[in-house]
Amino acid sequence: MNGARLGTWTWPRRLAAWAIARDLQTFVVPDARLARGAGLDLAAAGLRPVATPRHATVLVVVGALPEELAIAAAIAHVQMPRPRAILAVGSPSTPGLPEPDVAAPLGQEALRVGVATLRRVLAAGAFAPDVEVAESAAVQTRTEFVCPMHPEIVKDEPGICPICGMDLVPRETAGETSPHTRGHGGMDAHAEAPDRPETAGDAYTCPMHPEVVQPEPGRCPMCGMNLVPREDAVARSQPGHEATPMAVYAGHEPAATARVSHAAHDVDHAEHDAHAAAMPDERPIDHAMMGHGDMGQQTPMGLQTASHVAMNHGEHANHADMAMTGSEADATMPEMDHAAMGHAGMEEGMMDHSMHGGFMSMVAMTERLPRSADGLPMEWIEAPFGPLFPGLPGGLDVTFTLDGDGVAAAAATVATARGVEATWLAPTETFPDRLAGVDPLAPVAYRLLARRALEAAAGVEIDQSIAYARVRDAEWERVGSHLGWLAEFGALIGDQWVADRAAELQIAVVRLTSEPAAKLIREIRTFASAVARAPLIARRLAGIGTTAPNVAESVSGPVARAAGIATDARLEDRWYRALGFMPSVREAGDALARLHVRLAEIGASLDLVLAADGYRGEGPDPTLSAHLSGAGRATVETPRGEARLRIVVEHGSVVEARLESPSTALIRIVPDVSVGEEVADALVAVASLDLSPWEVTP
Repeated sequence: MNGARLGTWTWPRRLAAWAIARDLQTFVVPDARLARGAGLDLAAAGLRPVATPRHATVLVVVGALPEELAIAAAIAHVQMPRPRAILAVGSPSTPGLPEPDVAAPLGQEALRVGVATLRRVLAAGAFAPDVEVAESAAVQTRTEFVCPMHPEIVKDEPGICPICGMDLVPRETAGETSPHTRGHGGMDAHAEAPDRPETAGDAYTCPMHPEVVQPEPGRCPMCGMNLVPREDAVARSQPGHEATPMAVYAGHEPAATARVSHAAHDVDHAEHDAHAAAMPDERPIDHAMMGHGDMGQQTPMGLQTASHVAMNHGEHANHADMAMTGSEADATMPEMDHAAMGHAGMEEGMMDHSMHGGFMSMVAMTERLPRSADGLPMEWIEAPFGPLFPGLPGGLDVTFTLDGDGVAAAAATVATARGVEATWLAPTETFPDRLAGVDPLAPVAYRLLARRALEAAAGVEIDQSIAYARVRDAEWERVGSHLGWLAEFGALIGDQWVADRAAELQIAVVRLTSEPAAKLIREIRTFASAVARAPLIARRLAGIGTTAPNVAESVSGPVARAAGIATDARLEDRWYRALGFMPSVREAGDALARLHVRLAEIGASLDLVLAADGYRGEGPDPTLSAHLSGAGRATVETPRGEARLRIVVEHGSVVEARLESPSTALIRIVPDVSVGEEVADALVAVASLDLSPWEVTP
């Protein structure tokens, strides 16, 4: 059969194509948790999720993507090796991406059929001679120029680095925006400085170090930048004083080095002038050729010398008369070893670097860099994680400013802005379903929040059977939500068993719509207990991302309760109180405490589900008047904390709605839990918050 042809393909080629189609490694957008929350079992359908698009054959897009998230998905798509395909689930189109190869409705059976179709598409196109080029503005490249040693220096054209003087090298980058500033303020002024006209009589100064002033053009002796004219200054040039290549410093005295005052310097020169007059036959000493250590430091000649950094030679007209050439000095004092004299302790940035072949001291290069916790100056770099980073919620974009491997600053934004607020203002009949779309990770909680607010506006009381049915549904969703978080969190901390088992149980919870099966409840309890007892997990999480008491008071939900704050909206609900509910609280406030709170809440929620099941009925929600007018407010404890809603209804339509979500507060404490941690621990700390980017509101 070797070499036999089937159509235009050899058998080996056909077998290779089917092998590609069979191994459908999948990168999921926004994330696998969202897919499981919709009841999709990707593995059962033949898809194997992977952590990076570089290892994926299929890009699975679940639901409609907001614009920023679609851009991130387009970048992920072009990173996938060919052959590659797009499977859209729950949305017929993928704006910002190429048209999907296969589109399927939400649902496990529809997914299975879609995957079967996708296999045929991949098999047919695996060895196609021509491929369609993916076009997306998000992935179009341009050339920019960057310093190899200082990546924060980026320009649109070739040049030299203003910090170290190295030639900028080209690199390809995506997007249209110019990254010049990158938070470096004065660098832009430097970039424009060479184009400024030079004016006679100007003094020249450094854009980054204004204390550096010279009477003629040149480079800053501290950072190497080109000096620019300083129109508000007058160059000082005294008669008989030869301008030295040393920068003239006007009273600049860095705190790191002891300096002598100008008054003391004047005294020293007066004594020196008197000495020169008394001994006319003695050849003067060229100060420019002497070693200048820190003040009070003994030089190899045994002379005490003060740093010239603090000296203003413009005040000493006779100083030029003392100057002599290096050859004259060597002839007069052959025993002086100029190389041995060096400049120990002196900041090299204060010297004329032409004397050192262009070498710039690390002292000068790092003088104004921020100091690390150990006192060492380090260049801080920004490292983005997200919005499709494995282990973090899809749509969360976190940027760490790294000091070595530690986090010195942090910021978090979301790529899930959808403008859904505009859809809330509509007839009351559809308002609960519209609000449920705010957070696909907790639709039951937000639908309940809308119902309660409408009922408050109408002054309607619900009966016991409806109340307990709502308790059952809300707590069952809480169990599934905590399991979904644990699946992603387990993968992030490297415990694959926890990740796989939690994902399996989450799907089982989401799919169960009737009475909870006793077997499933036992499995969930056993799993939660095993995770709580795992010693390696405890060691991995203890002390990570600890929240201070004042920080914990600004949030709600498991994060607050893990820090000893027993806040829970369910305590104000009489139906919960009737079932004997009490919140689970821990004291440590770290990632381990947050894990233990959620594990305890899984067990407590299962108890509430079983208790409420004995009372709940199957009756519909109370009917509201089609002409309802009024104002209402409600609070619901979602899986991530308290969500509050205030609405105004006029003639059966919601005309005003104000939502306060728990994740809007949680995203603000990302710096509090991550700064000071090593980068790996900072990611764990952020993930332990379990914030939902979908519910973050301005």
